[in-house]
Amino acid sequence: MDRTLIVCASHRGVELETQKCLVACQQRGARLVSLAGIADIALARNEVLTLALARKDGADVCLLVDDDMVFDVGAAAKLVGFARRTGKVYSGAYATKDGKLAATRFDWDGRRTDGLWMVGLGFCALPFGKLEALAQTLGTVLGPQGKLIVPFCQSAVVVPEHDQKPRWCSEDYWLCRSLGGVLLAPYVAAGHLKSVPLWPDDETLERLAQGVPLQWDDSPAPPAPTVEATPVASSMPPVTPPSSPSSSSSPAGKPKPASKKLRPAPAKPRNKSKKPHGADQAVA
Repeated sequence: MDRTLIVCASHRGVELETQKCLVACQQRGARLVSLAGIADIALARNEVLTLALARKDGADVCLLVDDDMVFDVGAAAKLVGFARRTGKVYSGAYATKDGKLAATRFDWDGRRTDGLWMVGLGFCALPFGKLEALAQTLGTVLGPQGKLIVPFCQSAVVVPEHDQKPRWCSEDYWLCRSLGGVLLAPYVAAGHLKSVPLWPDDETLERLAQGVPLQWDDSPAPPAPTVEATPVASSMPPVTPPSSPSSSSSPAGKPKPASKKLRPAPAKPRNKSKKPHGADQAVA
């Protein structure tokens, strides 16, 4: 892979698997230009491509590699070979996290151009002649750090002339559009590393909410361990616990007098005089 300059821009860092691929390419003669710590992907691509133009040093093909790509050195050499022999831009095929091809047909201006694509630039070989010609057309702009950069990529809303319908154009498709489309190299592919979050299913959440054992753990839950208090030696005098309401102490803390048993009152003598019949009845 002599005369090949690999260009890689990253925000949080290059994946370990990607680093191994880059090292393998360098062992085959390729050189590497990389930038890290730029969150804006369009700005990162512009800065690293501008840097690649300044450091090409005899290289004739620029190999764009994203920080989450996995590929074989033979596939990279094959991709570079297509670009070198034809003078055209070639990309390897790779998928997005939903399994779809990271490319779409180049029909931006309303005319279907067979064989040309707009791609994600994650594994793409670009002849330096094409890049230099585009740089002369675009000129330079002042970057955030006061450096002059070539605006190869930008994300913006554009309005095609054929239908006048505003549409969003991402930074990678913008460069492909400026280059007039990209060819897909036959039988050249790369892997795309993506971190996918794993969520518990609805059945598991329902079982947890209802306290039902999970499918892989139908055994009853073990009893909670009992904790025995260990007496601790102390020089403090023992503290008498407060008495319960049924104790003999009064609420104010004074002892209650001893309770006396009350004797029943003597029964009243019965009046032996008889009442006249009907005296207890209500008067009508």
